[in-house]
Amino acid sequence: MSGRLIGAVHTNSFTFAGSDGAEYLSADGKWRYRVFLNSGNFVVESGGTRTAEYFSVTPQRSRKQYNTLVVEALIIGGGGSGGRGGGGAGGVRKVVIYLTPGTYPVIVGSGGPSQATAGQNGTKGNDSSFGGFSSAGGGYGAGNPGVAGGDGGSGGGTYSTLSTAGAGNVPYVNPPQGYNGGSANYANMGCGGGGASQAGGIPYNDGSYAVGGKGGDGTSAY
Repeated sequence: MSGRLIGAVHTNSFTFAGSDGAEYLSADGKWRYRVFLNSGNFVVESGGTRTAEYFSVTPQRSRKQYNTLVVEALIIGGGGSGGRGGGGAGGVRKVVIYLTPGTYPVIVGSGGPSQATAGQNGTKGNDSSFGGFSSAGGGYGAGNPGVAGGDGGSGGGTYSTLSTAGAGNVPYVNPPQGYNGGSANYANMGCGGGGASQAGGIPYNDGSYAVGGKGGDGTSAY
């Protein structure tokens, strides 16, 4: 899956009609959201004004110009594709960015393409970035025994007990952008890729046969 970027700003501050992406208004009318599913530009076109109150002997009201836009941005990297182990999810980061009027590039990372041939590793997802912050693409899933899963925003899963899972939160950020892939506890069984809030699952036996591990859970915290 490709990554995405969601920017949220107060409705009474700035305009950015020249931006790419789709705009949505919150139910209470207090926030505007700009959603990017593809790369483009976020254009801050003008400063806003707010009413401030100053109390001395008698109350006074003044309009003040603000030249800095505060954006809460949710940046999601592209997911890694699977081999015989699952690909890791793209990194997920919520950051606060201060912008002045101007044009800011938004990079939305694509998901890693799948492999047409059995036994090949998957492909790492691509990074997403905005305003000096980035979320890493997910790591690839391992394609064969003895091959480690790939590192990334969340790590890719393994395929056998002979290899290690891909590491999540690579590169390191705090709070973490993702978790490790799963490490196999059955020979030649696939493990899940890591998710935004949980490591990838490991294979298990349901009483009749072994089942591959599930992908790590995402998050609804944002």
